[in-house]
Amino acid sequence: MKKTILILGLLLMVTMGFAQNYSLEFDGVDDYCEIPHSSELSFVGEQQFTIELFVKKTEINRYGSLIAKGLAGDPENSNYYFEFRSNNSVLFGWENNNGSNQSISGGEILDFEWHHIAGCWSGQS
Repeated sequence: MKKTILILGLLLMVTMGFAQNYSLEFDGVDDYCEIPHSSELSFVGEQQFTIELFVKKTEINRYGSLIAKGLAGDPENSNYYFEFRSNNSVLFGWENNNGSNQSISGGEILDFEWHHIAGCWSGQS
């Protein structure tokens, strides 16, 4: 029993000692974060997924890619993407189960407040 508690205590100390609080901050000009390809981040066929973001605009009437798997701004070569359109709407796009791309446009964001946006693919719609 003492051995188990000691090991658990050491694990907690090591975990807490190495835990890091980390975030990214973008100035809205030319920043991005690139993550190397991983098939675990690809959603294909009838696989269900949801992508959620918290976003805050810094300009009105400006295009901007928020997140993309594949080539940002290139729907033909993207597995999924979220972007601000120049008309202030939010566009969510994905590759559906027959290999074609679909997208749906959400409402306009016309303020500089934080917004929670989500895109879901049920495998069928």
